[in-house]
Amino acid sequence: MQDRSIRLLPHPRYSPDLAACDLFLFSNVKDKIRGVRFNSPEEARETFEASLDKIPKEIWRKCFIQDWFMRMQLCIDCESGYFEKI
Repeated sequence: MQDRSIRLLPHPRYSPDLAACDLFLFSNVKDKIRGVRFNSPEEARETFEASLDKIPKEIWRKCFIQDWFMRMQLCIDCESGYFEKI
């Protein structure tokens, strides 16, 4: 990539503070299906997908546009350190 003047950056380490599935998705769905017993993996998957479909678009938008960028800035401000809650 040197010949094209493209600077390669190292991949950032995994941060649960920035993983949208960790900060939003799993906790949201987990709360809705807590205590439910499934007869098959397919039934569990279908219930999970149905729970995703019930999340309003505004909530998805807030998570991925507003909250995620705020978390990225917090991570930058903490110099990649972890933080508890926002």
